[in-house]
Amino acid sequence: MEQAAHRKSKLGRIVLPVFLAAGVYLALLIYGHSDDLGAAMGRFRPVYLVPILGLALVNYALRFTRWHYYLRCCDIDVPLRESAAVFFSGFAMSITPARVGELLKCVLLRDEMGVKMSASVPVVVADRVSDVLAVCILVAAGTLRYSVARGASLAAIGLTIAVVLVLGFSPWVAGFASSVFRKRFARGSEASAAAAREAGRVFAILLRGRPLLYGTVLGVAAWFSECAALYVVLGGLGSTTLTLYAVTFIYALSTLGGALSLLPGGLGVTEIGMTALLVVFGVARDVSVAAVLIVRLCTLWFAAGLGLVVYLLHRRRVARLRAQRAVFAPGVEATQHD
Repeated sequence: MEQAAHRKSKLGRIVLPVFLAAGVYLALLIYGHSDDLGAAMGRFRPVYLVPILGLALVNYALRFTRWHYYLRCCDIDVPLRESAAVFFSGFAMSITPARVGELLKCVLLRDEMGVKMSASVPVVVADRVSDVLAVCILVAAGTLRYSVARGASLAAIGLTIAVVLVLGFSPWVAGFASSVFRKRFARGSEASAAAAREAGRVFAILLRGRPLLYGTVLGVAAWFSECAALYVVLGGLGSTTLTLYAVTFIYALSTLGGALSLLPGGLGVTEIGMTALLVVFGVARDVSVAAVLIVRLCTLWFAAGLGLVVYLLHRRRVARLRAQRAVFAPGVEATQHD
């Protein structure tokens, strides 16, 4: 009974994003008028896919750099190859609600490297915090070009930087984070209390000083590369009216809205928000829808597909290594007994 319920729950987590994506993209097709949208897509020059996918890969590489740096900051010793395999495998779960499926990385680290969940979960959480801070900075920076919003933009950037500095250098914040983790994860037993203390310790490390500042800077660079990808998509569609500043604001704000919605991959909120903003900024309706479809295919869905491939290859490699160890283990044991 429990196994059936578990399978049903897993199936629901897979089916929900599929139906949600189908509904969102159907709505965009209707909004963009299928004939006009088809004509706009036909004008897209495929050669532009090379820099677009390249910029997406830059995003992934920078975020992996931060991930591996965070592991090192917390004294989690994982070889570079295994760290990369675990990180990119998490992309396979990027369309789960609030991206909680990225906790797959924690499961892989536990099962294959013996890393405690209490140490790895805070790394995933800190990774997401850095992303949110980075995107907030990009939203504000994207409006600096416009005098009507310049004051508010500078204030928003200043506030975000102040938050980063307070988080980074205030010992009170680190202590508060540690106590929150203890209260959240402790369940009365000594083992759970110890795990909660470990989680709080790791999270406090990543919320302070160099790790937070370095992680935020890498996040800004990573997500700006995807903003630039949308700019290139528009160029491939023949739309050159928007500046990179405007596109940065549009992409970052839509991404932030999708992240805060906690929907799988931000589905619906990100696409609809990005389309609406492009239209408001003067891009034709059919071109706006075409741009959103292409950029989401080259970012969200490309990442999910890449993550799935990496995960399957990684699991096959792990299974092969375990089989080899099982073959040689008897011989090793016999030598030891002799």
